[in-house]
Amino acid sequence: MSKTDTAYQYWNTEWDNKNVSEKWTVAEPEVLATFEKIGKSKKILDLGAGVGRHSLPFAQNDCEVTAFDAAESGLASIEQLGKKNGVFIKTVLGKMDQLPFANDYFEHVLSWNTIYHGNHDILIHTVNEIKRVLKPGGTFHGTMLPQRRIELLKNEYDCKEISKNTWIVNSDSESDKAHPHYYCSANELTAIFKDFEFNWLTMKEHDTPNSWHWHFMIEKL
Repeated sequence: MSKTDTAYQYWNTEWDNKNVSEKWTVAEPEVLATFEKIGKSKKILDLGAGVGRHSLPFAQNDCEVTAFDAAESGLASIEQLGKKNGVFIKTVLGKMDQLPFANDYFEHVLSWNTIYHGNHDILIHTVNEIKRVLKPGGTFHGTMLPQRRIELLKNEYDCKEISKNTWIVNSDSESDKAHPHYYCSANELTAIFKDFEFNWLTMKEHDTPNSWHWHFMIEKL
């Protein structure tokens, strides 16, 4: 099978064309609420940083922030954002299943709406990389797509399952859904992150009706 972690191509074009709505520039309240627990002066990895909506507030909270993404144009925007706000945000270009960082380096990893862009193998490699770069006791705050969204997807799009739990819509669709997305049940999600301790796991609706996502905070054992 060809590579399935290709959604960054869509987002790179979006950021390059300056298609940046408020949705992609305003930090999620749930992410901001983690500051109190994480604390200041921590090494943070924003995995799939987009245009920096979460990297910036972390940096403003006196954290050492690394913004990581496969979309080069998004990272360029983050560099400008840091300069504009008088904070330093390190930017690194790369793929999420091959993180170029030392073992046990970060104290917290955030990945908002990112790691489900690919098939099962890509996801497992990414989870293993997250585990590797986190310090023992370090935390991971992430989102995933629940299986309940598959029926909704099939009702709205011409789509197909290309491998285990991995779906793609008609390639003519002008959406990142034209790239592979991974969907899983709660049991599958906890099995994928079996080497972590779950602090909490819940399902939340995002900005549009039925836009359900798993939200979770886990800790490296």
